[in-house]
Amino acid sequence: MASDDDMKARFEAVSSAVSALRKQLADERSRRKAADENLLQLASTGSPPAANFRKIGISRLLRGHFDKVHHISWAGDSRHCVSVAQDGKIIIWDAFSTHKLQCVALRSRYVMTCAFSQAALDHSLVAAGGLDDTCSVYRVFPEQEDGKERVEYPPASKRPPVAELMQHTGYISSICFPSASKVLTASGDKTCILSDLERADRAERVFEAHTSDVMSVAMHPADPNVFVSGGCDKEAKLWDIRLPSGFVASFAGHEDDINSVSFFPGKTGFATASDDATVRFFDIRAVHCVNIFGDDNVVSTGTSCSFSGSGKYIFAGYDDFHWRCWDTVTGNLLQDESAFDNRVSSVSVSPDGLALAASSWDSFIKIWA
Repeated sequence: MASDDDMKARFEAVSSAVSALRKQLADERSRRKAADENLLQLASTGSPPAANFRKIGISRLLRGHFDKVHHISWAGDSRHCVSVAQDGKIIIWDAFSTHKLQCVALRSRYVMTCAFSQAALDHSLVAAGGLDDTCSVYRVFPEQEDGKERVEYPPASKRPPVAELMQHTGYISSICFPSASKVLTASGDKTCILSDLERADRAERVFEAHTSDVMSVAMHPADPNVFVSGGCDKEAKLWDIRLPSGFVASFAGHEDDINSVSFFPGKTGFATASDDATVRFFDIRAVHCVNIFGDDNVVSTGTSCSFSGSGKYIFAGYDDFHWRCWDTVTGNLLQDESAFDNRVSSVSVSPDGLALAASSWDSFIKIWA
């Protein structure tokens, strides 16, 4: 017959196991309840169901530009990226090693934006544009003919562009690649233009609805026919190139110019960064703003924005030399990073969601992971 001590030990063990099971059940109920709640309900609780946020640290420093870096864009392999600066150079980087793979000298120093096509690196294109009203497209590596070794590129000063798109009558503010052969550009002439690289002498489609300069465009992550634009008319606009006019809807709410747009990975919304010092999250189904990221201590222009791979967080660059990370659900500020000596011109999360690149007018690019 078991002693009193044995019985007591067994009772305590069973009690401990029951308590652990009760905790697991409570956690599971909370998880399922959270999964059934919408964004507004989750935000009102102030306690997101996701794991605790881990601050990211600087992993790489990319040196090579000699003037203000205006933009950075990742390649589809999440290893390579392209940047442009007011030194008139396009630089293609290996972000792992920090080595410069290619350097292209542009005809104009006053370049504002760049983009990396998402094709395999051997077939990738990069594009850049700025105050010369021209989008210049270059091949990352020369085409390789069957049975022949790859030839070396000519010096940067002699690099010929694949195409020069000159349909705009104002500066080029933003570029993206809907496909390997098409380029979408936004401009200070109040339009967005879709161009086919095989017919670079004319515009395939012109999208007109903005009443002021268009500052940014972003492609839908799953549908190459859909994109969003933002401009100095304080509005973002959703487009579908399959429609006769292309225009789908306008999204109002900002009190000043919109400088950047970024699509939500969940494909149902997008974010905007504005001169009014806020970042806003719009739902394309409701055609309405569902969250605003900002507080009384953030008073500087929002220059750029980019979602994390999961969409749980949104990163934004600011004119006060900082970038900040916000919780998409609660709107809470999670990380406030001051790592530059001048304006943060661009932030971009890699396609695999594992790294954040930020460029600055202090001529440097830094990568966090």
